[in-house]
Amino acid sequence: MNKKIMSLLVLIILSFSSQAFSQSIFYIKGALGPSSQKDNSFGGANVDYNLSGIGATSLIFGLNIGPQMSTEIEFSGRKANIDSIDGSAWDGDLDSSSILFNGLYKYPFSNGFSFVAGLGFGVLSAEIYDAVADDFADGSSFAAQFIIGGEASITEQLDFTFEYKKLSTVDLELSGPTIYKENMSYHSGALMVGLKYNF
Repeated sequence: MNKKIMSLLVLIILSFSSQAFSQSIFYIKGALGPSSQKDNSFGGANVDYNLSGIGATSLIFGLNIGPQMSTEIEFSGRKANIDSIDGSAWDGDLDSSSILFNGLYKYPFSNGFSFVAGLGFGVLSAEIYDAVADDFADGSSFAAQFIIGGEASITEQLDFTFEYKKLSTVDLELSGPTIYKENMSYHSGALMVGLKYNF
């Protein structure tokens, strides 16, 4: 009886191992694209932004868990130029960087395209800079991210990726030399394209 159980366990392990190693296990992905800020406030004042070009970048190290699930660690940065605060002209920037742990679900199609959706959680650090006064305030907070997009195979090891990522935190506390603990809500969307290399 014990031999039969052991044999069954070995078959299950071998089956899982063959499925796991039939695909790439590790991957690295780089992406960039335009970003937008929306519904942001600083110290209770509404913040408006100028449209900018490449405002978002990311570098990702990923691990595939079976054919449809993967987990990632993402290092990303976003930049925006501030146009006005509460309708008053303002010359400055809002820069942020984040470290996020993402979980992704991938649904592959037979034509080499895969639909991707996921969530991420981590830490976001931001700095708001006043160019006229040469003043700044910065801080860090817990952040969450929603991901939706797709992947298309270029070669056996290289994929083209496109994703929309919404990064948000609602309790970001910023402080600086002349600003003491102002709360900021931060919501940034980015449409990103990139390349993914599968090892």
